[in-house]
Formats: sequence, structure tokens, C-alpha cells
Amino acid sequence: MFIASGGILELYTVPNFKGLVAACDSLRPRFGEWSFREDRMGIATNCKTVPFYWLENFKLPDIDLVEKFDGIPPEVATAIKDLEDYYGGFVCKAMLVTLKAGGDIPRHTDIGIDFEESHRCHIPIYCNDDCIFYAKDKWYSLTEGVAYELSNLDEHEVLNLGVEERLHLVIDISKKGI
Repeated sequence: MFIASGGILELYTVPNFKGLVAACDSLRPRFGEWSFREDRMGIATNCKTVPFYWLENFKLPDIDLVEKFDGIPPEVATAIKDLEDYYGGFVCKAMLVTLKAGGDIPRHTDIGIDFEESHRCHIPIYCNDDCIFYAKDKWYSLTEGVAYELSNLDEHEVLNLGVEERLHLVIDISKKGI
């Protein structure tokens, strides 16, 4: 289900979450290898990203058009596949993203076909109680191990007021019928 009205929707509890956490932890040395998102998108300056899939400007689902990065752990691949199955679509973007302690992602609205034609999903790997997510006129505290969909076509922002970094697996899945 797509949240056309905005906000954040809880989807399901992630199976084998402990394995997914271990897989994501093993990727920490790769932060800093890729800075396209942080460099190009000024709002992500407090973040670091490890990309898995990157489909720019929502081209048709052709493996030659999707940049697939090396070293995707099986647990991450399974989390992506579970969301593809949930929506009946294909992965457009998938990335592991930190938000530093005390950092923020300023209030903004995402624009473009990439966001209009996909479901933006978050799986919190590490998220403290002082890390809050604003969407559609409401503040949310997300739970580790739960998959969420959010509408990033509406204003949203993140504040990490805690002393620990936030770590999320962020996955965009195409809408059905595309």
C-alpha cells in the first residue's frame, strides 16, 4: 500500500533481524568509499552512505541501467527481496545510511520521478530514542527491526538528538505496474 496521504506507515517486523544487523555492521569500513549522495544532495551532509543499488531518474528496470555495487551481504539482499515481494516491484535504490549523533537532515521535500514512482522504505538498524523523524505534520520515533514506508513527497526531516549515530537500511521499490 502506498501512503499517498503522507506520514510513516509501519509495514512488518523484519525476519532474521540479528543477521541483518551483523551484516550491516560488517559494512562499516566501507563508509567513505562513496560520497555521491552526500556531495550532490546538500541535505545529506551529516550522513555517510554505502550504496547497494542506484537507479537514477527512474529508467525502466533493466539491469544495465541499475548500478549494482559489489559486496551485498546475503542478509541485505534478503531484506531487499522481501520488500520487492511485499510491493511486487523492483529495487530502484538501496543503501545503508548513517546519521551522526547530534546531526540532522533538514526539513525538505524530495522531488522527481525517482520519488513519485517508488516506495521509500526504512529499516532502522540502530536508532536511539532521541532520533526523531518528522513527516506529514507529525514526529515519529522508529523502532529497530521494523520496516517502514514514508512519503518523502511531503515535507520531512530527521533530528538525531542522541549521542549515538543512527543507522538505517533505506530501500526504494518501484510501484506495482511500472
